[in-house]
Amino acid sequence: LVGRWCGKHFKRLEQRLIAFVTLDKHTDGAKLASTLNKLLAKDLDVDPDMIVQFARYSCATNGVAWRSLTPTLYSNAEDWLCFSHTLSNAGDKVPLTRLNNFISHYLTARASGAVRERWAADMGKSMKGSSNVRWYAKWELCNDLTTCWPNLRNHLSYIEEAGYAQA
Repeated sequence: LVGRWCGKHFKRLEQRLIAFVTLDKHTDGAKLASTLNKLLAKDLDVDPDMIVQFARYSCATNGVAWRSLTPTLYSNAEDWLCFSHTLSNAGDKVPLTRLNNFISHYLTARASGAVRERWAADMGKSMKGSSNVRWYAKWELCNDLTTCWPNLRNHLSYIEEAGYAQA
């Protein structure tokens, strides 16, 4: 958890790693709100009136936590959804039929060990898969394809001729 808040008398903006918490299982919004409140109010002694914003990833649990904290405890705080996630959602609305079709075939071909080996030989690096971070996954694949573009036609011709995957 990273916190950013206004210091005493609004003279400076404080930002620091508040806590690194590993959970055994999924938490719910109420428990997350309780944890955040304990960290901010009790452990860090942050004045609730000085908190002006909560920036968060837009999963349901975070939304429930924010809605339970802001009406009374942190009434000055605004909600700011993860900007990267927002951009990714906006990008999903852009119709990129050929790119989406190509990525679908790319991921299908990536399942073959022979294709991955050939990619490494042709491109000089391993073939990217899906990222663990959803909003980042498509960009990571597209960026890899862009940097490998000069060698891509030869690679696709080879795997098509070898019958590894439909190129």
